[in-house]
Amino acid sequence: MFSTALKKDELITEIQIPLRPALAGSAEQDREADTLAMAYRHQVEFAVGHGVGVHAEPDEQDPGRARHIRTATVPAYELPRTDPPTVADVPELAGVTLDMAVLATTADDDLAGRLLPLVDAYTAWIGRQRARVGDSETRLDGFETIAAGALDECAETAERIRRGVDLLGANPLAGDNDDRFGPRFPDMSEVYSTRLRRIARDAAAAKGVAWLDCDTFVTAATDRLAKVMSTAGETLTELVGHGNLLNAVSVSDGSPRLVATVSRDKTARVWDPATGTCVRVLCAHDESVKAVAWRPGTSSVLLTGSYDFDARLWDLEADEEEQGFSTLLRSHRNGVGAVGWWRGQPLTASWDATAMLWKGGRSVAAVALAQPLDEDSEARDALA
Repeated sequence: MFSTALKKDELITEIQIPLRPALAGSAEQDREADTLAMAYRHQVEFAVGHGVGVHAEPDEQDPGRARHIRTATVPAYELPRTDPPTVADVPELAGVTLDMAVLATTADDDLAGRLLPLVDAYTAWIGRQRARVGDSETRLDGFETIAAGALDECAETAERIRRGVDLLGANPLAGDNDDRFGPRFPDMSEVYSTRLRRIARDAAAAKGVAWLDCDTFVTAATDRLAKVMSTAGETLTELVGHGNLLNAVSVSDGSPRLVATVSRDKTARVWDPATGTCVRVLCAHDESVKAVAWRPGTSSVLLTGSYDFDARLWDLEADEEEQGFSTLLRSHRNGVGAVGWWRGQPLTASWDATAMLWKGGRSVAAVALAQPLDEDSEARDALA
């Protein structure tokens, strides 16, 4: 980037740029181009180039003159603030109703009376602009015909709006409103309100619930959060850290009480529910982790199941470099969607329609979930 200025005797020389000229009128010219040329007739171009941005500092007294021009990677422009007119600014707006909640309960015969003042105000504005076309202060030299044509289009638009409003109460094609489908004009003023967004966020689908004690429970949800909550609905602690939606949550019944969550981010996390601190991040699965369960009576042995077809047994008392820290349980032919414990041994269930009991890292029994477990079945004997 570089900056340059024209100087003489240490003073920046003013650069005079001519105003944008009016386009020569012809039947073939694009009317929209003519209208844009009129609208931007007082906008000057201090520099034009290819592949380069320009920032100019106009003279405060004469915006048609620049005191400083420089190249800019990202040119900046100050947008003027626009405020809607009030009745004090436009008296014709008195009596107009724009509140959709009010219009929704307005009788059909009264709708035109509530909306026509807006059309009247627009029509009055068009009349005032017509009076300004010949005013020298408007500086429309060369654009008078284009301005008159643009205002004719405005007047045509106003008339179309008026005819549409007149039909609201007497349109033969509009029958009585069927209140079963809501009001004819539903209130749209708070469609994206802060209140509604908060309700939607709080109503994120819970993927799992586990009790800490008789008054406190933990939820895992699609908003990437686990929350420790009271039975009164109060959020006590938020467990923040997962990078995708949560799939399940489990609370240990050992000491200390710990919370485990699993997520589509392929990790399991262990939390201190009192402080919301993440104490371990378990990374070994290759796909979304679907299920989690603590070994009963402990806060150190954890079982997880994943869409990667595998389950894993975690010994949190072992060092992460030790072989026994994460034991792979691999035999399913589809994702592992549920895990649990049976007589102290890992139990997994999969979308391959089987449940498996594990011991020493090996599957010692498999049950086809499509078949009931009879008291005398071989599967029952194997599980025993």
